[in-house]
Amino acid sequence: VVAAAEEGDVVILSDGTYAGNKTIEITKSITIKAANSGAAFLSQYQFAVPAGSTVADIVLEGLYAEYDDTGDNGKYFFQVNTATSVVNNLTIRDCRISRFGRGVVRGTTTGAKRDNLLIDNCMLEENSNDSSNAGYANIKPQKLNAKSIQIMNTTFYNSRAAIFRYEGTESLTLN
Repeated sequence: VVAAAEEGDVVILSDGTYAGNKTIEITKSITIKAANSGAAFLSQYQFAVPAGSTVADIVLEGLYAEYDDTGDNGKYFFQVNTATSVVNNLTIRDCRISRFGRGVVRGTTTGAKRDNLLIDNCMLEENSNDSSNAGYANIKPQKLNAKSIQIMNTTFYNSRAAIFRYEGTESLTLN
C-alpha cells in the first residue's frame, strides 16, 4: 500500500494486526495512521528511507508497533539508511512502540539527513534492550545531520540503554 501511494497521501490502517517481518521503505511524503489510535498493530515491521531518497514529510500516527527481537536483534522502528537519504520532517505521534532491539529512531551513516524530528504523545517501551549491541539508544542521531529534535509528552519505559545519544559536530536544537 505504501509503495502504491502517491506523494502526500494519507494511508489509514484499519483496526487489526498486520504481521510481516518486513521493512517498509518510504520514498515519498506520506502519512501512515491508524483509523483508531492504537488499534492498528504492526508486528515485526520497521520503516526506512532507502539510499538516494529525499522525502519532505513523513507522519506516523496512532500506530502500535512491536518488534519482538528475541533471536533477531538489531531492528529499529525508523531508520534513515545511507549518506544519500534525506528526510526533512519526521513526526511520530500518538504511537506505542515496543521491543525494537536497537531503538526507535536512528541515522545509520554519516551524511544522512533528517532536518526535524518530532515525537509527541508516545509510549516507547522496552526498546534498545539488545544486549549484544552496547551503545545503542532509543533516539540515536549521532551519525545524522539534524537541525531540531523535539520530544514531548512521551514516556520511555523499561529500557536498558540511553534515551538519547548524539555525538555529531553539527549544532542541534533539542527540546
